[in-house]
Amino acid sequence: MGRGSARRKRLAGGSAVVRLPRESGCEVDVRAVFDDNSVLERGRIDSCRAREIALP
Repeated sequence: MGRGSARRKRLAGGSAVVRLPRESGCEVDVRAVFDDNSVLERGRIDSCRAREIALP
């Protein structure tokens, strides 16, 4: 993970819209850090096909 990164944003819960950098292409990695500092990573997501990604 790490070729580029979207803007970092702190959320108070719920959902977020993340705009991916244009140079990222279709294959992206997603890393979410939650308030309790737990981390969830999903790699090699085809963002050209997947318009929405759900994280538990």
